[in-house]
Amino acid sequence: MNAIPPDARLYDYAISPEGRYVAYSYSTYEMGDHWMLCLAQIHGVPSCFKAYEGGGVSVSDSGIMLLDAATHDGCLTNGVGAVIPMTTKPPPGFEQGIACSAIFMWSPAGGRQGPLVEYSTQPQWLAPAEAAALRTLAASPAARLVR
Repeated sequence: MNAIPPDARLYDYAISPEGRYVAYSYSTYEMGDHWMLCLAQIHGVPSCFKAYEGGGVSVSDSGIMLLDAATHDGCLTNGVGAVIPMTTKPPPGFEQGIACSAIFMWSPAGGRQGPLVEYSTQPQWLAPAEAAALRTLAASPAARLVR
């Protein structure tokens, strides 16, 4: 983590499920609304790129980062995390105009890809055991009651 400038504000970071990689996002005062999103093998040299309004990150054990970042579209928010595309008349509770967010994928070899999921934040890679537990939970009788 010595690659982060001393005046940087670390926004988010994630360590891959088996601890091979670290991903993080930060900004500095000089960068304005731009963020650096970085990925490194533990104790390795980071690969970084500049994004407009970076956000949450997650990293897989294969070194692929998921990130939420702003798109060039305009969206509305309810102020507590929900984001929808701009409409002619905002629904109740949605008033603030912001840049839309989306989930993208990035790796040093493949570059930025996406958006994979529009109007979303807080990406998350799951370890196989976690994914299996969530599938089991989703198929349970208790989960059917919630739907």
